[in-house]
Amino acid sequence: MRRYRVEILLACGLMAAWGWFHPFLPLIPNPNETTRFYLTRALVQRGAITIDEEFARYGVSLDRARRGDHYYCDKAPGLSFLAVPFYWAYERWRGPPETRPTPETAADERYPAENLRILHEVSPAIRFLKWPLIILPSVIMAVLLFRYLRRETGSEGAALAATLTWAIGTSAYTNTNVLFGHQLTAVLLFFTFLALERGGRLKQARWLALAGVFAGLALITEFPAAAPVFMLGAAAIARLRWSAWKIAAYPLAAAPFIGLLLYYHQHAFGDPFATGYQFLEDERYHEVHSHGFMGITSPDMEALKGLFIRPDRGLLVYTPVLALVPIGVAVMMMRGAPSLPPALMVVLSGGLLVISFPVWHGGWSVGLRHMVPVLPFLVMPLAHAFRALNRGWVRLLAIPAGALMTAGATVTVLASSSYAYAHPDYFLMPFRDLGGELLRLGYLPPNAGQALGLNGVQSALLHGLIILMLLWTMLWALTMAADEQAPRFRRAGWCSWMLLLGMACVWWWSRQHVEEHPIETFQESRHVMRLYTPRHENRLSPGPQPSPETPPKAQALYWSARYREAVFLLEPGNAIEYRRRAREFFMRARGPETPKSGQP
Repeated sequence: MRRYRVEILLACGLMAAWGWFHPFLPLIPNPNETTRFYLTRALVQRGAITIDEEFARYGVSLDRARRGDHYYCDKAPGLSFLAVPFYWAYERWRGPPETRPTPETAADERYPAENLRILHEVSPAIRFLKWPLIILPSVIMAVLLFRYLRRETGSEGAALAATLTWAIGTSAYTNTNVLFGHQLTAVLLFFTFLALERGGRLKQARWLALAGVFAGLALITEFPAAAPVFMLGAAAIARLRWSAWKIAAYPLAAAPFIGLLLYYHQHAFGDPFATGYQFLEDERYHEVHSHGFMGITSPDMEALKGLFIRPDRGLLVYTPVLALVPIGVAVMMMRGAPSLPPALMVVLSGGLLVISFPVWHGGWSVGLRHMVPVLPFLVMPLAHAFRALNRGWVRLLAIPAGALMTAGATVTVLASSSYAYAHPDYFLMPFRDLGGELLRLGYLPPNAGQALGLNGVQSALLHGLIILMLLWTMLWALTMAADEQAPRFRRAGWCSWMLLLGMACVWWWSRQHVEEHPIETFQESRHVMRLYTPRHENRLSPGPQPSPETPPKAQALYWSARYREAVFLLEPGNAIEYRRRAREFFMRARGPETPKSGQP
């Protein structure tokens, strides 16, 4: 047990961090999640691939394909297929339908009937399915990533620091909270890489067959995974130099899953090589995907720039420590690290696909969700860069590196814990203008703290404590990589400076002005805030206005609270009026200014 202590603690910490919040809003359900779930529900309850009944019961999703008179899921069906046994077990666990409460009879004026059904039926099911499909596979992957990097770098500290950077300091944190296919694809691609690496090391073809299984699952979960799957196979084959029949185990093991995908497309869209994107009913989405291959055209230089530095999406904004990746690549080249060729090929192919897609930013999301499948390979060079910090004056670079890691993790957690779907035209700094504002006002999505009987602020503080523990562990591991012989008090001092500098970077960045597009009314924003658990009810629902006898200071605080709420709800008229009243009562509370000595 002591031998695996680090792995066990890592797994427990990540399960607590990733599984805490459930940012799903029944009034604005994310179509990327619901359309996948509707296909799973149709397969379990009717053995069908049409989702007409689901649309009739829960409302039409934006992500939909229509062929003839029937609606279909427009996404790759892999995640929906994998969810079938778990959703079947979930339905049996809930009991017969006649024993369940009827959502239509619940008295709740906030929700239309279809959204009420989403609240009582879809949201709990998606929250359940995230655990076996997203969170637990990601925890297993994190442990395996740590063990692999520890073996390759020879440093437990460097491996742990890189693993935790991926876990809480990149968009992987965001995508473990949603039922998208990107995070599961990242897990499957990394499993493919590990199986190919082990097969080459042990010279056993059965590992290539297992890699083919993972590759086939990745292909049917997200179509863009085809490029990384091919790159991983090509890198392994070039290194192995085995006989053809052994190498054939990789594509042959993936073939059944590709056959299943073609069979599904034949029945859904009338052609095995047709996808749901060719039958998109929404005109805007159809226009995007009508060019090139499923919307993929030629690389765009503006997208390349945004890939790195756009305030709401850039890799160097959400994970600034990735600036050390070139150093890590150079170290890997000097040491002849076997993971360098496949890691580089996967990252470059994934990045090229992203900047070749018109909606490269991923629409309603926090961070670059289309880059999530290749993030495990992007942090591999980081482990080698951290390992290289253990020489002479180079150790001093550990403090700015730790500050960047702190800043990235803070921005990522603030931006995506409360609401993981930031619109690219409304919020160009989501951690400040959306996620951070929701947390500041006390609005939290359904979370594990509620199950423990905690209120909003208690739940947020407990989750913040979990994140702080992981963050401190990440920085402590970095100091171990930089100087294994340093006494503990010195490491603690380094970690403290890293935290302070990282928080200072976040504060400085939050004060910067970002040129924004004209902001339109956020869809159903008033209803969005009502879905959360308020931290202070009297602060967000002030009730009747104060009477004239109320002291001026209390009235000023009242109107200040109303002003902040109006700003977030994008009500400029009310915001101006509330601010005027707040200033008026603050001036009254101060009273007439006493003239300074010597003045009339």
